[in-house]
Amino acid sequence: MRPLHAAILAAVLVAVGSLILNALHAPWIASPLLVGVVILAVGVLPNRLDSI
Repeated sequence: MRPLHAAILAAVLVAVGSLILNALHAPWIASPLLVGVVILAVGVLPNRLDSI
């Protein structure tokens, strides 16, 4: 996965996740945690897909 595609995917996932967290009235700490999880997932997922 190219870096630009990874950045776009991360931005979309963070935006969608933030909307979901707001709809669920999640505590404020959930948004930074979501960003961290998304960045880790986007960083690790392409490596996993390439090895398949």
